[in-house]
Amino acid sequence: TAAVDGVVNFTSYLERGSFDLASRHGVLTMAPEAHVENYLRVVYAHLCLNANSLLLHAAGVIREGLGYVFFGPSGAGKTTTSRLAAATADVLSDDLVILREHEDGYHLYGVPFKGELSDAPRANQTAPLQAIFRLRQDRRHAIQPLPRIVATAELAGAAPFVNNDKSLADQLLGVCHHLANAVPVQTLHFRRDDGFWQVIDEQNRVLSQTASANGR
Repeated sequence: TAAVDGVVNFTSYLERGSFDLASRHGVLTMAPEAHVENYLRVVYAHLCLNANSLLLHAAGVIREGLGYVFFGPSGAGKTTTSRLAAATADVLSDDLVILREHEDGYHLYGVPFKGELSDAPRANQTAPLQAIFRLRQDRRHAIQPLPRIVATAELAGAAPFVNNDKSLADQLLGVCHHLANAVPVQTLHFRRDDGFWQVIDEQNRVLSQTASANGR
């Protein structure tokens, strides 16, 4: 895909289309066996970036009213984490989520796209974004800080359809840098059980106590 003068052009083996970001009108020609979702994913990605938001290749869940994002390359554990979280959280997706800034901070949104977790509700829900975790499979559960410059690069690498367009590189990095400054982006080491919530809950408790001590 490529964006030229505000028009996104999309071509695959089975589809060809374009989308005007200003007018929000598009055209799609597709083979009978094609899926319109492929085109819509591209459109969503460009619309989000155009609004200083992100469509992120990530799992997203809402737990106790707060949004959590788990991301990493294929095989990092997004689907596994989603399955483990399903007992105590609403799973929005194990594949794609939207992160959008509001006056009170960033919010997590579900999207109507199917990932590997076919039974995920993919609900039209939103919640304040509490944290973003870069997944690392391990023998223990632990959270480690991620340097901001690394977090920015990792987020940009997980923004499909726009991170391969050189003309959008500065804009994408700017959005990712702003996000990494506004929301904690950390590495989550986890094993295949839901014990990772214990370290996340402990971190939330410490952050809450610190905020209270500072009068926030």
